[in-house]
Amino acid sequence: MGKAALLMVVASTMVMISVSTTRFRTELETEKAQVQYEQKVLAREAAASFFNILRGKTLADFDGFRIENSSLQYHDATLSFSAIGNSGSEVSLTAVAYVGDAQHSITGTVIKSGSGMLAAVTIDGVIGEIKTAGSKFHITGLDTNPPGVIGSTDNPATFGIHATIELTAERLKDAIDGSQITGLIDETGIGTETHSIHYGEPPFNLETLYNHIYLYAEAGMNGGKIIPGGDQAFVGNEVIGSREHPVVWFVDGNVDLGG
Repeated sequence: MGKAALLMVVASTMVMISVSTTRFRTELETEKAQVQYEQKVLAREAAASFFNILRGKTLADFDGFRIENSSLQYHDATLSFSAIGNSGSEVSLTAVAYVGDAQHSITGTVIKSGSGMLAAVTIDGVIGEIKTAGSKFHITGLDTNPPGVIGSTDNPATFGIHATIELTAERLKDAIDGSQITGLIDETGIGTETHSIHYGEPPFNLETLYNHIYLYAEAGMNGGKIIPGGDQAFVGNEVIGSREHPVVWFVDGNVDLGG
């Protein structure tokens, strides 16, 4: 009788020790997972920050800025980054951040698009119907030399509207009065001396532009925004972008513009 009681006590003690050990291991694993998550976040933020710096410096001095560094210490992160390319050619950008066991890398390419600039409104595809409300709205193309800058002109350097489909350009011309569009005059026969509506290929590939904006947005970059599918309305006195920080919005669906 005494031996049975002793065995039960010993067995009970062993179970308690086992439960305590399991709980301790669970806490360690939870803490380790939290540390790993924080390291991943820090690595991603550091890589994005330095990629933004590389991009900004490359855009500011496309032909001159080149750099390679494989071991820069930045707070808790170790960084490897580079901007590589021959003068006048495309520049490959890479930013890699290491924090603990975490690693995050961002790569991209900066390519000169030449002197081409997008029109104020670019429409890729066929428009089913165009509705205009009154005559108070005005579409103005961008000016590469705005007023106050040496070499400024009175007229914009881009078209007011650019359509990739001829039928779309024709419908726009019929729906919008020429006095409500300021910009370059089309030379394809779609526009007239009073219509800044251009038909033809855009100055650079729109699909490539879309992909770059998408990748930059995924990496937490600024400079572009993609509006998901569906109808969209942009009405009111809202400034979407500026000359220093241009923004290109892609919209897949019906659009209501007003302001």
